[in-house]
Amino acid sequence: MGMPERIKERRIFMGYTQEELGEKLGLQKSAIAKYENGRVKNIKRSVIARMAQVLDCSPSYLFGWNDEKKPEDENKNIMQYYGMLNDLGKETATEQVRLLTLDEKYTKITSVIRETDADYLITNAAHERTGVRIKEEERLDDENMID
Repeated sequence: MGMPERIKERRIFMGYTQEELGEKLGLQKSAIAKYENGRVKNIKRSVIARMAQVLDCSPSYLFGWNDEKKPEDENKNIMQYYGMLNDLGKETATEQVRLLTLDEKYTKITSVIRETDADYLITNAAHERTGVRIKEEERLDDENMID
């Protein structure tokens, strides 16, 4: 993979459009497009240095001298996805992550703080809610069915 592909790859990974990357570098969108299409062969060192900083990688990565990606890239990935969500998506994602932290299988710590069950998780049999009187035999049948 050459420099044009690496610039595009990092730009997309960071969640920037060509226009946004251009703004961060003080360049036009067309300049970024030219870099990504390989139409510019000699990019100024100062631009490469700023680009590497904005794209959170090393200049040597952009040049293709190494393929090392920063270890934190994997952790940033979730933040990139989160940043693409609207308010409802962010609320849902946050709730899902909160739910994962309630299960020891998904957490680094051994003792997880348990929250009280939400009302919708509490068993509430229909005959108890409706006020319909049931015979003792029916209640025992229900109990046996649950066990």
